[in-house]
Amino acid sequence: GLTLTFANAQNGESTTTQNVETSTEQYTLIAPKTYEEYLPLTSPTGAAVCEEYTAIAEGNVIYYYNREEEEYFSYVHSAQGLPQDTVKNLQFCENGNLYFADNSSGDNFYELDLKTLTKTKLDDIACESFVIHGRDLYFASAVGTLYTVSLEDSASPKKPLLQGEDESQNPSKPILAFWNGELYFTDDGIRQSLYKIKPNVGIPTTVAELSIRIKYMTINAGILACTTSAGDFYTFTLPTLTDEGELTHVPTDGYTSLSSFGEYIYATQTEKGSVRQYSTTEKAFTDFSICAASSKQNRLRGATKTFLTGNTLLIADNGNSRVSVYNVESNSFQTPLSILFSPDFLSSDGNTVLIANKTQAAIYSLKNPSDEPLVLFNDFDGEIKGAASVYGKYYLLSAGRAYCIEKEETQTYALTSARKNCASFVAPSLFTADVYGNLYVSTGNFVYAFDEAGFMQSETEGTPFAHNIPANAEAIVIDYERNLYALSQGKLYKNGNAEPLADFTVNPLVYGKEGYVPNVLSFTFSVEENKTYLLCDGTYLAQTTALSLPTVKTIPVGNASKEIFSQNSAEIFVVNLHKNALLVEFDIHNLREANAHLNAEFFPYIAYNRLEYELTALQIGRTGEYAIVAIFDKATHSYSTYVVREEFTSLLPSDAYQTTYSEAERKTGYLTNDLPLYKFPYLTELLVAQEEMKRGASVTLIGEITELDHDYYHVAYQTADGEKMGYVPKAYILLFEGTPQKTENYTQGETESNHDSLWRFGYLILGFSAVCILADYLILRKKKKDGDK
Repeated sequence: GLTLTFANAQNGESTTTQNVETSTEQYTLIAPKTYEEYLPLTSPTGAAVCEEYTAIAEGNVIYYYNREEEEYFSYVHSAQGLPQDTVKNLQFCENGNLYFADNSSGDNFYELDLKTLTKTKLDDIACESFVIHGRDLYFASAVGTLYTVSLEDSASPKKPLLQGEDESQNPSKPILAFWNGELYFTDDGIRQSLYKIKPNVGIPTTVAELSIRIKYMTINAGILACTTSAGDFYTFTLPTLTDEGELTHVPTDGYTSLSSFGEYIYATQTEKGSVRQYSTTEKAFTDFSICAASSKQNRLRGATKTFLTGNTLLIADNGNSRVSVYNVESNSFQTPLSILFSPDFLSSDGNTVLIANKTQAAIYSLKNPSDEPLVLFNDFDGEIKGAASVYGKYYLLSAGRAYCIEKEETQTYALTSARKNCASFVAPSLFTADVYGNLYVSTGNFVYAFDEAGFMQSETEGTPFAHNIPANAEAIVIDYERNLYALSQGKLYKNGNAEPLADFTVNPLVYGKEGYVPNVLSFTFSVEENKTYLLCDGTYLAQTTALSLPTVKTIPVGNASKEIFSQNSAEIFVVNLHKNALLVEFDIHNLREANAHLNAEFFPYIAYNRLEYELTALQIGRTGEYAIVAIFDKATHSYSTYVVREEFTSLLPSDAYQTTYSEAERKTGYLTNDLPLYKFPYLTELLVAQEEMKRGASVTLIGEITELDHDYYHVAYQTADGEKMGYVPKAYILLFEGTPQKTENYTQGETESNHDSLWRFGYLILGFSAVCILADYLILRKKKKDGDK
């Protein structure tokens, strides 16, 4: 778990450290994307960045982030925390040490070694403002005198920068910055002026007369960034400074101090509790910001709920009046949805998203985002207690009533309701759905399951599904194998067990003060990946793989692949797939390849979908609770293979599709092609009982199959190892016993012709060849459509 330790105090002052890594490395921070970005700031006064550290000052505390260790630390400048102890400016030297000043009068300049946490007060330096270049310090005294001193030798004397000792030459309230070998400083006179001076010359030159009053400034890559007392942020181009050279202006947004590192400028927003990053190459603010909550597109503020649909993670970002949209596959935020009201409930079918509070519900499009909802409903009887989605339909509930929202044939949404006269609806508290389309309602510490039809029927009680879930649970979710998870006070309970499966409060993932415990508000997980998403404090989002969830991608193959691909005869079954059956499609080619290398652990996943109507399929195997089926698509003339839970299948009687010949009815047929003996009525060389049978070889017809993709003969074939049985399409079989037919006379024109048996045997041979050619063509054409070689 995360470690919170206390280092030895230096000079009577305290330090703390918090490691953001977990011992199992099963947790990842998503929003913000990096640990450095998250810091619950209230009123920061400045920031500084170097290769190893980022430091932020807030009051008398300096927070600093160690990139190599991925640790946040805090250093308390003075235990008293008085106003004069407030750190007002800080900057790194090139040696990695941090220098800062505070509000106290007199000598108030300090050096802090972050490796040893040793603080040293530098005598005879009282900084109103300062800037460090290399290892040289440039600063202004309280009366505006500009000095420089080497930080390499703390005993070296400070040197004045301006010639002469006339204090009238000193600038008023100077702000300092260094760029291109020159020191820039302001003079806060009647009209504020900007000057620059070469340190070894001592004669300043005027850069510009300013139309704004600079409060803080820094220079990076020829861009001068500055803030004003009103909180405006400006950037200009140098070496000249004119209004025409203005690059950026963000008015009255609470900007205060500035610093630079690399290609970036870091701007502190004291009142907003944030440090933002400005790119000198892009000439714009980036998405990076150090804060707990933000209105940036990739950050959260006051978020309440999460919902995962496919690769899209939706977050009810109430503090920003939007639904944030995060793509878990590309690890990026998409354009958020602006919403009419702050939702208490959130659900989605992948194409739309439903938001609901206690009295209203609205549906927005995810495919064509708009600030306007597709539909808004207010006609609810009592407070809404939850919302769930089932393959295009939305369900809601209140005490004693169930609701369904679905599209009609006119493509408009309609709301229907049903009075529920059952105990589970007297005081419902939580509501969810599973991937199969079942709905679950919690009342007290009991959970009841409904199918869609039963949910909307007044007298249907629901099936008791689980009990002993925490009475104060905040959310319930059902996994792919229909296990129930309940979240209560940051702990996750599975199937009503008394002991929690996971305690998320011991893995806060972000920096917190001593005793910090995250408030886990919501969780959601994927049916496809072992990934659970946690919303904490309404401000940050984390992902964990610690739950070891069952998914559609981890359905175990067991011994099924050996049975399917073994070259043995097999008995076939045709099954009826029920309406609403969940089919998990897999790649049979990849499964065969994995089987050949003895590493077929899971079915090679393609996708999952839900049947809208009953369908007939060929069962080619079984494993555990699953049937392995093949479905023929008549439109594309292709096969697909799936695993489906046996509860969604029922065997058809064999006489509905198969005829078995009696001994007297059995015949001999001859192959028109070289071809394998197919193990199933399934034209793929992946599944064979005999790899090759020669053209013209004889087989015994023992039955036939109809009502599938094609008509087949069930045949027996004699091999050196004995008899094998399998299936051959009827088009490959010629029924010819090799006996000439009787001579027949017929009249052609006016002449009577007599064709003897020899000639007619020749016609039969030609006819046999024609059938072979036609059969070859048909089979090759079918294989081309099926994608077989």
